[in-house]
Amino acid sequence: MARPKKAARPTDDFAGLTYTAEQRAKIEQIQKDTKSRIDAVNKDEKLNADQKGAFIEGYERMERGQVFKVLTAEQQKEVREKAHARHLAEQEAQKKKQPLPPPTPK
Repeated sequence: MARPKKAARPTDDFAGLTYTAEQRAKIEQIQKDTKSRIDAVNKDEKLNADQKGAFIEGYERMERGQVFKVLTAEQQKEVREKAHARHLAEQEAQKKKQPLPPPTPK
C-alpha cells in the first residue's frame, strides 16, 4: 500500500466544468491510463512505500496536466483562476497558523 499523503488530495480545480463529448472521451482515456499506471505501481513489490507514493503523486500530477491540455482556452482560464484562489486561501490559512513573533522590548 502506498504511503499516506502529506495532505489531502488537492481540491478539484476542474469541478463544475462542462465538457463536450469529445473532451469527456479524452479525459476518460487519460484517467484510465493513469489508473493503470497507479495499479502497476501498487503491485510492484520492488518499490517501498515512499517510492510508490512518489510515483503515484507524479502520475496524478501528469494526469491533471494532460486533462488541462484537453480544455478550451476559456476552461483553462477558469481552472487557473480557481487554482490561484485556492493558493491564496492556503497562504492565508498558513499565515494564521504561524505564531506571532514576541514583541520587541522598547
